[in-house]
Amino acid sequence: MSRTIHADVITASQAAHVVAAAAVDLDFSSGHVRLNSSPYELTIDSNIYTGAGNLGAISIVEEGSELKSYGMTLKLSGVSASLVSIALDEHYQGRDATVYVVLLNTTTHAIVGTPLLVWKGRMDTMDITAGQTAEFTLSCESRLVDWERPRIRRYTHEDQQLYFPGDTFFEFVPQMQDFQLVWGRA
Repeated sequence: MSRTIHADVITASQAAHVVAAAAVDLDFSSGHVRLNSSPYELTIDSNIYTGAGNLGAISIVEEGSELKSYGMTLKLSGVSASLVSIALDEHYQGRDATVYVVLLNTTTHAIVGTPLLVWKGRMDTMDITAGQTAEFTLSCESRLVDWERPRIRRYTHEDQQLYFPGDTFFEFVPQMQDFQLVWGRA
């Protein structure tokens, strides 16, 4: 994944003391859930990312030069048990998940430069451990995993209507299947 790093981020990353946070944007069917690993609220592209502090964790973000799918895991612990039913009812599989690394000013905790996009993919499965408080573990997959899924299409009128209603290109295919054409004889 190619990235452009803002000049202020490069300067801040070379300082003796660096404050960094991870920001996660999860696109659920009822709306976006935006969290960050600092105890502060951060605003990225006019969106507010709520501070989760020590309650959240992100697995190692892998990437490589091979053409393969890389996944990651997000954890959120210390969530009240009343939110478990909301998480169970939400449609999330296949929806976007984005992870940024954000450098913060050491005194004002303001965002330095432009956040760096480190991973973008789709939400896959969610494991919930419920007790007095709940822990959510969300597995995410790269969009490249779609290459492994079969695309089954048929050259029929009905299949064409699913994707292009009103198109009559395949309307006469059944009549042509066993049609015998005599060519060159009187």
